Amino acid sequence: MDFGILFLAQIISLIIWLVIIVYCVNKARDLNRDKFGWGLFAFLLPIIALIWIQFVDPIEDEPIKETIIRKPEVIINVQKEKTVENNPLETLKDLKVKGIITNEEYEEKEKVISEQLRKQRVDDELRNWYQVVKSRIDKKSQPLIALALKAKQDGVISEQEFEIKEKEILAKCSDEILKQDINFNKSAYNNLTKPKQDRVELYLDTLVESESIVLVHNKIKVIDSQRLKELLKDGAPESFQIIYQNKNAT
Repeated sequence: MDFGILFLAQIISLIIWLVIIVYCVNKARDLNRDKFGWGLFAFLLPIIALIWIQFVDPIEDEPIKETIIRKPEVIINVQKEKTVENNPLETLKDLKVKGIITNEEYEEKEKVISEQLRKQRVDDELRNWYQVVKSRIDKKSQPLIALALKAKQDGVISEQEFEIKEKEILAKCSDEILKQDINFNKSAYNNLTKPKQDRVELYLDTLVESESIVLVHNKIKVIDSQRLKELLKDGAPESFQIIYQNKNAT
C-alpha cells in the first residue's frame, strides 16, 4: 500500500515537473527570452524557475529602421541640412538666397566668417602638428630611455643616474626634432599615410644636409639639391610634393 502511494506521488511529481518545464519554455518565448536556458533552469530547479519567471520583464525587439529602407531620400535631405548647419558660409549663403540678408550684409559677414575659419584651420593645424612633434620625440627617445632603464635594472647605474640620463635623452631628442621642424612642409606631412610617415622618419636618420625628402608618383624619395632645383625649374610632376627640404638643399 505504501509502495503504491509512493509510486503515485512520484508520477504526479513527474507530471508537475514536466508541466513546469513546458510552462517556463512557453513563458520565455512570450517574453522573448532564451527558451533553452529557461527550460534547463526549470529542469534543474523547477520551483525556483517557476517563481522567478513571473518577475522577468520581456525583451523588446530592436526597432526595424524602416526609414532607411523605405525613405532614403529623407535621410539624404537630413544629411544635407546638417551639412549646411555645420558650414557657416553655406548657412550665410542660404540666408542671402532666401532674401533674409542683403548682398552688402552677406559680403561683410562673409569676410568675418572666412577669417574666423582661417584662424580655426591654423589653430587646428598647430594642434595637430604639436601631436606629431610629440609623437616623433617619443618615438626617438623611448628606445634610448629603455636602454637606460635596463642598465638601472641590471645595477649598472643608480636610480639618480637613470633620472639624469632620462632628462638628457629627452632634451637631446627634443632639440634634434625641433631643429628639423622648420624644414617640414607640415600640411604635406600630415596628409601622408602612416607607412609613408614612417618612411620619412627612416630617411631623416640618414639624411645629409644637401638632400631633401619628397613625394613623387605617390612614393617617398630622397633627392639631392641639384635634382630638386632641376625639378622645380623644369616643372615638377603634378603629384610632386616637398615633404622635408633641408635649408642647404635650396
